[in-house]
Amino acid sequence: MIVLLYDNQGQAPTQAFCQAYKQQYNIQIPLYFDAQHQMKVYGEHETNLILNESGRIVARIIGGSNQVYSAIEAELAVGEGECSTAFACSAEESCLPSPTGDAKVCAELCKTTAEAPCPSGGVCYSYTPGGDNGACFPADMIP
Repeated sequence: MIVLLYDNQGQAPTQAFCQAYKQQYNIQIPLYFDAQHQMKVYGEHETNLILNESGRIVARIIGGSNQVYSAIEAELAVGEGECSTAFACSAEESCLPSPTGDAKVCAELCKTTAEAPCPSGGVCYSYTPGGDNGACFPADMIP
Protein backbone atom coordinates (compact mmCIF):
# COMPACT_ATOMS: atom_id res chain seq x y z
CA MET A 1 0.00 0.00 0.00
CA ILE A 2 1.21 3.51 -0.77
CA VAL A 3 -0.15 6.65 0.89
CA LEU A 4 0.48 10.00 -0.81
CA LEU A 5 0.32 13.00 1.50
CA TYR A 6 1.24 15.79 -0.93
CA ASP A 7 1.51 16.22 -4.66
CA ASN A 8 4.60 17.59 -6.42
CA GLN A 9 3.38 21.16 -5.79
CA GLY A 10 3.06 20.70 -2.02
CA GLN A 11 -0.74 20.58 -2.18
CA ALA A 12 -3.15 17.87 -1.11
CA PRO A 13 -3.08 15.15 -3.77
CA THR A 14 -6.12 14.74 -5.98
CA GLN A 15 -7.51 11.56 -7.44
CA ALA A 16 -6.21 12.64 -10.88
CA PHE A 17 -2.69 13.20 -9.48
CA CYS A 18 -2.74 9.76 -7.85
CA GLN A 19 -3.88 8.08 -11.06
CA ALA A 20 -1.08 9.79 -13.00
CA TYR A 21 1.41 8.84 -10.27
CA LYS A 22 0.36 5.17 -10.45
CA GLN A 23 0.78 5.18 -14.23
CA GLN A 24 4.14 6.98 -14.12
CA TYR A 25 5.65 4.45 -11.69
CA ASN A 26 3.63 1.46 -12.96
CA ILE A 27 2.26 0.84 -9.47
CA GLN A 28 0.01 -2.21 -9.19
CA ILE A 29 -0.79 -2.05 -5.45
CA PRO A 30 -3.33 0.15 -3.63
CA LEU A 31 -2.46 3.84 -3.51
CA TYR A 32 -4.25 6.07 -0.99
CA PHE A 33 -4.14 9.83 -0.55
CA ASP A 34 -4.79 12.21 2.32
CA ALA A 35 -6.80 15.11 0.92
CA GLN A 36 -7.29 16.70 4.38
CA HIS A 37 -3.60 16.47 5.40
CA GLN A 38 -4.44 14.41 8.49
CA MET A 39 -1.09 12.61 8.19
CA LYS A 40 1.12 15.68 7.58
CA VAL A 41 3.05 14.80 10.73
CA TYR A 42 4.91 12.16 8.65
CA GLY A 43 6.42 14.59 6.18
CA GLU A 44 5.91 17.33 3.66
CA HIS A 45 5.99 17.73 -0.14
CA GLU A 46 5.20 14.56 -2.03
CA THR A 47 6.05 12.31 0.89
CA ASN A 48 5.49 8.64 0.15
CA LEU A 49 4.79 6.17 2.95
CA ILE A 50 5.08 2.48 2.17
CA LEU A 51 3.36 0.13 4.62
CA ASN A 52 3.70 -3.60 5.12
CA GLU A 53 0.88 -6.11 5.51
CA SER A 54 0.66 -5.25 9.24
CA GLY A 55 0.14 -1.57 8.52
CA ARG A 56 3.61 -0.55 9.75
CA ILE A 57 5.44 2.14 7.82
CA VAL A 58 8.47 0.46 6.22
CA ALA A 59 9.66 3.42 4.13
CA ARG A 60 9.17 7.18 4.03
CA ILE A 61 10.41 8.71 0.79
CA ILE A 62 10.27 12.40 -0.02
CA GLY A 63 9.87 13.15 -3.71
CA GLY A 64 8.87 10.96 -6.59
CA SER A 65 11.82 8.86 -7.61
CA ASN A 66 13.04 5.36 -8.29
CA GLN A 67 13.47 5.05 -4.50
CA VAL A 68 9.72 4.52 -4.30
CA TYR A 69 9.86 1.64 -6.75
CA SER A 70 12.91 0.12 -5.02
CA ALA A 71 11.27 0.35 -1.58
CA ILE A 72 8.13 -1.34 -2.88
CA GLU A 73 10.17 -4.12 -4.50
CA ALA A 74 12.16 -4.63 -1.28
CA GLU A 75 8.98 -4.92 0.79
CA LEU A 76 7.29 -7.26 -1.69
CA ALA A 77 10.37 -9.53 -1.64
CA VAL A 78 10.03 -10.30 2.08
CA GLY A 79 7.86 -13.10 3.35
CA GLU A 80 5.24 -13.05 6.10
CA GLY A 81 6.90 -12.17 9.41
CA GLU A 82 10.08 -10.92 7.72
CA CYS A 83 11.32 -7.34 7.39
CA SER A 84 13.14 -5.26 4.80
CA THR A 85 13.94 -2.27 7.05
CA ALA A 86 13.88 -1.41 10.75
CA PHE A 87 10.74 0.66 10.09
CA ALA A 88 8.84 -2.65 10.01
CA CYS A 89 9.94 -3.49 13.56
CA SER A 90 8.82 -2.22 16.94
CA ALA A 91 10.85 0.49 18.69
CA GLU A 92 12.74 -2.14 20.72
CA GLU A 93 13.70 -4.23 17.69
CA SER A 94 16.04 -4.09 14.71
CA CYS A 95 15.72 -5.75 11.29
CA LEU A 96 18.47 -8.37 11.40
CA PRO A 97 19.52 -11.47 9.48
CA SER A 98 18.05 -14.66 10.92
CA PRO A 99 20.58 -17.02 12.54
CA THR A 100 20.55 -19.16 9.37
CA GLY A 101 20.89 -16.09 7.15
CA ASP A 102 17.92 -17.01 4.96
CA ALA A 103 15.83 -13.93 5.81
CA LYS A 104 15.76 -10.70 7.78
CA VAL A 105 13.49 -10.60 10.83
CA CYS A 106 12.69 -8.19 13.64
CA ALA A 107 14.67 -9.06 16.76
CA GLU A 108 15.59 -7.40 20.04
CA LEU A 109 19.27 -6.76 20.69
CA CYS A 110 20.73 -8.54 23.72
CA LYS A 111 23.89 -9.23 25.70
CA THR A 112 24.83 -12.92 25.74
CA THR A 113 26.40 -12.47 29.18
CA ALA A 114 23.22 -11.12 30.81
CA GLU A 115 21.40 -13.36 33.29
CA ALA A 116 18.10 -13.20 31.38
CA PRO A 117 18.95 -11.61 28.03
CA CYS A 118 15.71 -12.40 26.17
CA PRO A 119 11.98 -12.71 26.82
CA SER A 120 10.78 -16.18 27.80
CA GLY A 121 11.45 -18.75 25.13
CA GLY A 122 13.97 -16.55 23.34
CA VAL A 123 17.67 -17.26 22.92
CA CYS A 124 20.35 -14.57 22.71
CA TYR A 125 22.19 -15.56 19.52
CA SER A 126 25.55 -13.97 18.72
CA TYR A 127 26.60 -13.77 15.07
CA THR A 128 30.20 -13.99 16.29
CA PRO A 129 31.00 -17.19 18.22
CA GLY A 130 31.71 -16.25 21.83
CA GLY A 131 30.61 -12.65 21.23
CA ASP A 132 28.93 -10.52 23.91
CA ASN A 133 26.37 -8.88 21.61
CA GLY A 134 23.52 -10.70 19.96
CA ALA A 135 19.85 -10.71 19.14
CA CYS A 136 16.89 -12.57 20.61
CA PHE A 137 15.37 -15.29 18.46
CA PRO A 138 12.94 -18.14 19.16
CA ALA A 139 14.89 -21.30 20.04
CA ASP A 140 13.63 -23.09 16.92
CA MET A 141 15.39 -20.50 14.71
CA ILE A 142 18.85 -21.25 16.14
CA PRO A 143 20.84 -23.70 13.99
